[in-house]
Amino acid sequence: MKAILFGASGQVGKEVVERANLQQFQLYCPSRQVVSIIDKDSTLSYISAIQPDYIINCAAFTAVDIAETEVELCEAVNAKAPEYMALAAKENNSFLIHISTDYVFSGKHSDKKPLTETDLVDPVNVYGKTKLAGEHAVQGVLEKDKVAILGTASVHGKYGQNFVHTMLKLFAEKESVSVVADQYMSPTWAGFLAESILTVIQKKIGGLYHVSSKNGASWFEFAEIIEQSTRARRNGKVCSIEKTTAEKFKRPAPRPEYSVFLTDRFEKTFGIKVPTWQEGLEGHLKGLV
Repeated sequence: MKAILFGASGQVGKEVVERANLQQFQLYCPSRQVVSIIDKDSTLSYISAIQPDYIINCAAFTAVDIAETEVELCEAVNAKAPEYMALAAKENNSFLIHISTDYVFSGKHSDKKPLTETDLVDPVNVYGKTKLAGEHAVQGVLEKDKVAILGTASVHGKYGQNFVHTMLKLFAEKESVSVVADQYMSPTWAGFLAESILTVIQKKIGGLYHVSSKNGASWFEFAEIIEQSTRARRNGKVCSIEKTTAEKFKRPAPRPEYSVFLTDRFEKTFGIKVPTWQEGLEGHLKGLV
């Protein structure tokens, strides 16, 4: 059994590679020098040469604020590249696993109920719009049983830059930090997402699934638990977390106000236990040296 992993150098991709070493399949991890996913011919020819059973797309343009001005590149990576992968998957009878995001939702839900796969999508920034276009592209090419779209949220892990690592740096340097308290999401450990991808490979069940940690938190609440959980790493140094608002903490790209996911469909379909975001944070921190 053969699988191609695009985005192997990212924080989720690296976690997949670590765990895939224990699996019974051959994993190809092409670099950008080997294949350009934003070039149709390059993508199709590479995939056709390998003829994989599975294609895993962890590659994405995730710089949300930069995406507001780098629209063309963001569209190429997040919308066109998945379409090329889907076309190649159809041509080679491969199963595609595509990672998407909670940013396909506006987050303007007055009832504040966790979002399901059937809730209305309405992205509020370029990143979210291009990721939604990517979802539609693969769904337009492949039959439902040939593609699994895994929507995830606020990914953090031991590799690369993410909110947890930013907070750890700030907690070590500062006496207090201001964090947005009026935006809610589901912090998701990259290790769990990687394990979920491998579970999908094992069971090969297509569809759209929300794959995040269970329950949600504001960025402020998340930061509080990170600070409390890592004081020993700072020899007991305490950093005060102050509440701020999205309005005061202006960024180029707007974010969803509420994008907490309901993961019931994924749990029931794959028979998997989804960790809470607190358990996911614990898993992340255990992996840090």
